[in-house]
Amino acid sequence: MGKHSRRKNRKGNNAKGTTKGNSSSTNSTTVITSPSSTSTSPSTSSPIIQKIRHGDVKVRHGALSALSSTLFSPESLSSTSSSKSKGTIKIELLQAVMERIMDEDLPSALCAAGCIANYILFQESNSNSNTNRVETILAPILFTRMDIVCNTIEKLGQKMVQEASPTSTAAATAIATVTATTTATQRNNKEQTSKKKKQQRATTAASTPASSTKQIELMASSFMEQFALLSLCLHALCGLVENISANNTSSSILFHQRDQFLSSTMRAFNLAKHMISSLFTPTFNSTTASDANVNANSNINNSFQNDTVKNILIKKENELNLISDVLTYTSRTIHSSSDDNPTFIQLVLANTNWSDDIISTISNMSLPALSRLHCAGFVINTRHSIAYDISSSSSGNNTTTTTSQLQQIQSNLETTITTQILPLLSSSTFYSNDVTIALWKQIEMNEIKLKEEQQDELIEKNVISIVDGKKESARQIARRQKQIKAAAKAVAKAAKEAASAAKQQDSIMKDGGDDDDDDDDSGDDDD
Repeated sequence: MGKHSRRKNRKGNNAKGTTKGNSSSTNSTTVITSPSSTSTSPSTSSPIIQKIRHGDVKVRHGALSALSSTLFSPESLSSTSSSKSKGTIKIELLQAVMERIMDEDLPSALCAAGCIANYILFQESNSNSNTNRVETILAPILFTRMDIVCNTIEKLGQKMVQEASPTSTAAATAIATVTATTTATQRNNKEQTSKKKKQQRATTAASTPASSTKQIELMASSFMEQFALLSLCLHALCGLVENISANNTSSSILFHQRDQFLSSTMRAFNLAKHMISSLFTPTFNSTTASDANVNANSNINNSFQNDTVKNILIKKENELNLISDVLTYTSRTIHSSSDDNPTFIQLVLANTNWSDDIISTISNMSLPALSRLHCAGFVINTRHSIAYDISSSSSGNNTTTTTSQLQQIQSNLETTITTQILPLLSSSTFYSNDVTIALWKQIEMNEIKLKEEQQDELIEKNVISIVDGKKESARQIARRQKQIKAAAKAVAKAAKEAASAAKQQDSIMKDGGDDDDDDDDSGDDDD
């Protein structure tokens, strides 16, 4: 009883202390109030957004992982899902998830980029409500993150170069210690033996292949994780561009931010193209590669001269296909951006390195087929745009020099189409007579069904027009139909009676014939 009463008194004292007008007690009470009593801003009212913006990395990653498997999963975002699940995703939640793409924690950034990519690919294409707002918020984030990822990939490539190559500094220090110890060991045999042992330990530790291989494998894993994040960012960017072109909406990416958009996309394109060519082309020479920006800014090409690094990266790429995915989505984004966008095409053609990189991709057999086809689509769009420019310049007041330059570009593109694109399309297209015959039969059946449906529709229209022409009321139509039914019943009844009468007459005739036969038989008996 005594302890219980003391606890009550302590609680009362605490309550009295909080009611006093000192500033410290009032501040403490505001901190421990429930979220419902605080302001109704999205950052404080929603517990999901609070967890996404939490300071603890584990909390952020757990919230984003849960969202990626629930609200932002492809099943719940697809067009067949219920409208209720779509209504739960608001712009505040989208903005909070977009902010996490810039997270320093790579797993959290991967989850956030995956959620946004799923949202754009599976839901944003079906609704135009938040397209402009999502694009305005997301585009700068994607461009900045893509540049950061490219810088990180180049730095990791340099580290792999240093780890794979024999350490020249360690060798120099080892030689210096050897010369120093040889002079010192002549004076003291004990010091000589101890320094020799230290020297052997240092040289063996510097040239141990097992430790360096493990280090390279760890670097290669983080290397591929960066490419995974770059791939997800490109998924979202490509989805934005394709939704814009499909919905014919105004775009800040393709107009106001096209310079940054093109520089970031082409940088990722050249980086992925260079790496795949270095990994899977036996006679690849980095000095003759067209993507000079990658060669000038990084030493990634040197890392592939080492067989250990090359084999590790080839193994990981064959398992994950992340670098190929980056190249495919960059070329797909460029192809989609060039549809009915002559300004974008002119911007690409203005940079000869970019246009040469895209055209050279078509004939590179080591690159993915989808990326080569998308580059071919960009070339065809460019040829159409230039042909239109030539026709407009001939009717306008442009100089002949501009027309001649456009004609030269058009001639070069037509040569590329006939010598590279047509063989690529021929090799990528599968043709079979059986498939063709089956498709032709299916087309014939569909045509017959279509004609029948058109005939039925025509008859229905004629009937409706006849009924509308008579201008009969519903009562008159019912009365007329009743008369038609009564007349039909009368005709059927008359036909039935006629049939029964004919049947009865036949039976009578048959009975009369039998009586005549009986009379003949009786006459024969009398004779």
